[in-house]
Amino acid sequence: MGYLSNDSFIDMASVYQSSNQLIVWLGQANGTFDHGTPYSTNPLPVDLLLVELTNDNRLDILVLCLGSSNILLFVNLGGGIFAAKRTVGSTGSYSFPLSMTLVDFINNGLADVVTVCENPPYVGVLLNQNYTSGTQFTLVANTLYSSGPPNYYLVATAAAHFNADSLADVATLTNDGNVVMYLGMGNGILTYLATYTTRGFTTFSSCIVAADVNNDGNIDLSVTNTGSMTVAVLFGDGKGHMSVPILYQVGGAPTHMRALYFDQDGHLDLLVLTGSNCYTLLTGYFNGTFYTSIPCGYVPAGYVTNFAVGDINGDGIPDMAITATGTANVQMFLGSII
Repeated sequence: MGYLSNDSFIDMASVYQSSNQLIVWLGQANGTFDHGTPYSTNPLPVDLLLVELTNDNRLDILVLCLGSSNILLFVNLGGGIFAAKRTVGSTGSYSFPLSMTLVDFINNGLADVVTVCENPPYVGVLLNQNYTSGTQFTLVANTLYSSGPPNYYLVATAAAHFNADSLADVATLTNDGNVVMYLGMGNGILTYLATYTTRGFTTFSSCIVAADVNNDGNIDLSVTNTGSMTVAVLFGDGKGHMSVPILYQVGGAPTHMRALYFDQDGHLDLLVLTGSNCYTLLTGYFNGTFYTSIPCGYVPAGYVTNFAVGDINGDGIPDMAITATGTANVQMFLGSII
């Protein structure tokens, strides 16, 4: 979700692998959306990010395509209209990228990209070269980082300032529940620091979120352990090191998660998609601990594939939009203070 047109109503974008399309929905004054405008992508789009790339104060859209192993740019022309796709980067032939994250690695004000790929398993750093002529933008592959021992593979990354040197770092999540921490050198190069367990032993971990959940000024990590039906919270010490995880049962197999201020008390909460038709809200305390305030909110249609959070109806409370298999629709859930 984001503001893609020239008004004060939040808009949405989503990718669909079945039709190889990006669809943009523009928000209306009554909290609803228009019927959506489709844009053609390359085969198997798997991820998208909203980011201003062309210095015009408009959010553009980056789309990651698994089938072609590249990144597409859709330039915002104004009024919620986007230019046709432009290829701006490659993750390597047949690398099969799964997800991407934005981060400024060299502190030049430009958004770089970190990707997770599965063939072979690695993290790729792509630096923004900022070709300045209007809509031109390119991403250049820099260095690849292995996921670790054989038979392990990467599923997600989170980028943040995990230590106190003002340089962006990267935490990667492996399928077996390990977090691999890399510290940034300020030039797009990453240095291995340590590996931490989320106690997702012999289970599948799927999502990692970086945020300061205990209000100490240091970035912490929260991880969904799908197989053990838990969320693991690891506290950061400001030097890139993480604590022993605290585990929270969520009553289903968690797959996706967002950190947000849901109940407006100044403490971060965790909204988690759990199971095929459920979501769980973990409400945060001031010290970084959580309690389950919504054990299983019901999602009507399909197996949930992803979700986004934003204020859809303008009441200052986060709302949720969910995409699911078996339907081309986006399901809306309006938030209320508990």
